[in-house]
Amino acid sequence: SIYLRLCRDRIGVPMKRRADEAAALARQAKRACDKAAEENEYLKSKREGMLRAHEAEREGMNSEWKALVNKVIGMERDLGCRVLQNNG
Repeated sequence: SIYLRLCRDRIGVPMKRRADEAAALARQAKRACDKAAEENEYLKSKREGMLRAHEAEREGMNSEWKALVNKVIGMERDLGCRVLQNNG
């Protein structure tokens, strides 16, 4: 019985301590992993938002460009009609 108690005290207690330390490290690693996943999700969301904003800006510029081209085409038509009227 004394032998078993000595074995438990010399082997069991340090092993339990190591197991507790390992569990604490595992919890710490899980927290770090969860935090990294949250940050990754935030950055992914931010990136998607920036892409949507860029796409909207590009579409807006495209529509402004088309309006400008149509205005120039209209001005060319008006000018062409005036030239024809003046020459005709």
